[in-house]
Amino acid sequence: MRVLPFHHRFSMRTSCIVLWLGAVSGCMTGPFSGVAKWRPDLRREWKEDAVFGPTLHQQVEDLQKLRNAAETLSPTEQEAWSQRLAELAEANASPVLMESLVRTLGVLPTETAATALRTAVKHPEPDVRSAACLAWAERGGTEAADQLATVAGADTNQDVRLAALRALSRFPGKKTVTTLGVALDDRSAAVQWRAMQSLKVVTGLDYGDNVPAWREFVSGGNPGPERRPSVAERMSGLFRF
Repeated sequence: MRVLPFHHRFSMRTSCIVLWLGAVSGCMTGPFSGVAKWRPDLRREWKEDAVFGPTLHQQVEDLQKLRNAAETLSPTEQEAWSQRLAELAEANASPVLMESLVRTLGVLPTETAATALRTAVKHPEPDVRSAACLAWAERGGTEAADQLATVAGADTNQDVRLAALRALSRFPGKKTVTTLGVALDDRSAAVQWRAMQSLKVVTGLDYGDNVPAWREFVSGGNPGPERRPSVAERMSGLFRF
């Protein structure tokens, strides 16, 4: 039996996904839909709900498949999907579905997707804004670094800022170091710690969790010798596999 290449099989299935793009108010899009995957009784209800239309669980699974297949799509198909997902995002989909939509837009290299992501970083739901940070990190490029720097410095939600600071570890450069340096002065210990972890990645240096040392480095000074790993840390590294 002849087996079609994956991207052909996926293209044949896209018509099924399109059917729910115009119907975002599924049975599982309520405020407690996020706990569904942990509840066997709710998973049983999905089968019953599917009689009336695709459930949130099915929609999220379809978007994951689209993310996995994005590189195999032609530029025309990528643009078509970008437009469809952007329209769905504008239709005020549930926050859980929005997170998946935004992550999927991050792997579609189109200007339409970028426009939708610029809107997503300003979404009223913090989880959606955090997903937008991950999407920009996946997308890459100068604008992605700029968007993440803005979120890291301006968002009012700490979890979103942490997501942006972590995503910035993918963008080494002077501007990123400056942004992370500003975060070192934050009143939140969690924000300071996240900034130091990203600084370790983008600079290749390790001053541990020494905030004054990192501040000295960012300002162009000499913070002294780098931190040396403890014996326990060196030993643990020998047994990693």
